[in-house]
Amino acid sequence: MNRWVKWFLVLLLLILVGAGSFVAGKYFWQKDAKDSNGSDQKQSTSSAKKSGGADQAENQLEGCWKDYINQPIGYSLKYPCDWSLAETNEFNETLQMNVKLITIHTPNNKYFLYWGYKKSAEQGFANNDRTGVGAGNFVPKPDMAFDILGVNVIPEALVFQGKVKEYFYKQPQAGIATCACNFIGMFSYDQAQDYDALDMTNLDYVQTVKQILQSVQKI
Repeated sequence: MNRWVKWFLVLLLLILVGAGSFVAGKYFWQKDAKDSNGSDQKQSTSSAKKSGGADQAENQLEGCWKDYINQPIGYSLKYPCDWSLAETNEFNETLQMNVKLITIHTPNNKYFLYWGYKKSAEQGFANNDRTGVGAGNFVPKPDMAFDILGVNVIPEALVFQGKVKEYFYKQPQAGIATCACNFIGMFSYDQAQDYDALDMTNLDYVQTVKQILQSVQKI
């Protein structure tokens, strides 16, 4: 065989081997990159699902809770099964109009959440019949702020001689436009308790009251 033909065949063989190696390398490189991206995407999706699940679990109420639905007024809320709820719908002589609200008592009946709601100020009833409070000063608690019906509410504590006597969840004036409604919440005490000794500062029920108020929805 001619020497030049031999050299040509050798060169052609080297070219074919090089091209094959390049194609094979490119294929496996793309495959590894694809597998890596797929793995990253799966991990990202898994993490997102895990994170979402954790947030959802955090927002869920623990224990037994009941649903309260007030169709005529237009709202609902949840409250613990061992708390008791009572409705007020009566004519108030002082206000000269009907009063509609609910009270939710703690299991020991020493404290209760007082909640009044209506869709607008024009509705022909009052959602609050309080005419006064005990001795003390109102102290805002910005560290306890949370949303009720999308309105950011800063609770106020009625403090007398260094002790918290009541908590008030008043709606900021600007919040009326935000939720197109009018509401007020108060966490108070049974009148039989000794006012001077009463202190709700570290009362566990305060956290439960927050959960109840956060559960309020318009219907």
